[in-house]
Amino acid sequence: MKKDLAHYNYKKATLIVILFSFIIRAFAAYNIELGNDEVYYWLLASNPALSYFDHPPMFAWFINLFSFGLTFDNELFVRMSSLIVFSINTWIIYLIGKEIKNKRTGFIAVILYQSSIYTFVITGIMIIPDTPLSLFWLLAMRSFIKAIARDSIGKNEMKHMLLGGLFTGLAVLSKYQTLIIWFGVGAFILLYRREWLKKPQFYIAGLLTLVSFTPILLWNKENDWANLSFQTNRLSFFGEIEPLYFMRELLGQLVYNNPINVVLAIVAIASYHKRPFLKKYYWKTLLWFGIPLSVTFLFFSLFRPTLPHWSAPAYFSLMLISAAWVEQISKRYIPSVSIVAISLIIVALGTARLQINHGILYGNQSDEIQKLGEDDVTLDLYGWSQISSKFMQQSF
Repeated sequence: MKKDLAHYNYKKATLIVILFSFIIRAFAAYNIELGNDEVYYWLLASNPALSYFDHPPMFAWFINLFSFGLTFDNELFVRMSSLIVFSINTWIIYLIGKEIKNKRTGFIAVILYQSSIYTFVITGIMIIPDTPLSLFWLLAMRSFIKAIARDSIGKNEMKHMLLGGLFTGLAVLSKYQTLIIWFGVGAFILLYRREWLKKPQFYIAGLLTLVSFTPILLWNKENDWANLSFQTNRLSFFGEIEPLYFMRELLGQLVYNNPINVVLAIVAIASYHKRPFLKKYYWKTLLWFGIPLSVTFLFFSLFRPTLPHWSAPAYFSLMLISAAWVEQISKRYIPSVSIVAISLIIVALGTARLQINHGILYGNQSDEIQKLGEDDVTLDLYGWSQISSKFMQQSF
């Protein structure tokens, strides 16, 4: 049976998934109004800069690039970068799965990637800083895997080390949390591949990441270091433990990344030592790309409020671990667990669309008009057209 599975055209299947996914997401992007955050990001993008008060600049550059400088500023074009980036990311996931094991692993990883709310909706439909972050995180992960997870160090591995540093730098221009990539890579090299410490490419790669801070530093110099002050103030932690913050982060990671994906990752990691399903260095590299970010924000959430999407890139590598494990234990072309994961997100998206457009589940049914819908977070994605219409009717 395994031999028969190997003959399927997984590359073609992946391209079909990418095409259908793009069509579905484009339809959603066109028909769902911009959310509160997206409206704010549109405003920032309409004022191009080297950085911004509360974010690095990459998301704004992406909005401008794919909307032709906001010449086309409807929902579809404002979100066009997310539609295209998600398609590219899906292909990268396939290539990484193929690299670490085989084409079937890559295809299973593609299905798991498509089933995540964070990837499919938050970075694949909506435009937020995580859109470019997801692209450069995956490119950096693929390059570092090709550099440090192989047994030898040749010219090709050295090239990918430099690319890893460059892509990490571009990821930093998307969100600062991506600096943790170097924590994982550095820990892996210190523990298992110290020969890299003798290679100049390792240090040049780090320098390439540092160079990425140039636009941010230039902007901060001209703006009284406002961005860096804002970010450093957000890093404060320790103090009284808040169990509610921790539970919100834990449940958020579960929901945003799809409960099936999270449970699969836990089971796969627990199963590895009983029956290894990946080569040692691939296994360890993927763990160092996944565990530190997830655990870091779980730790922060003990003391301060966090948002679940901050840790979500950690699950890219965990999806690949899960895919490799499922590939070994399942004898179906598309494993049943993948179908369940996809079904779960289809139900979630259908429910969300009904809620956004028709309000089937209001967060507050109070008779007081001031409190109607007070806790309904989906209102963030509804009402901008109505406000615009009423606003334009006013005389000034």
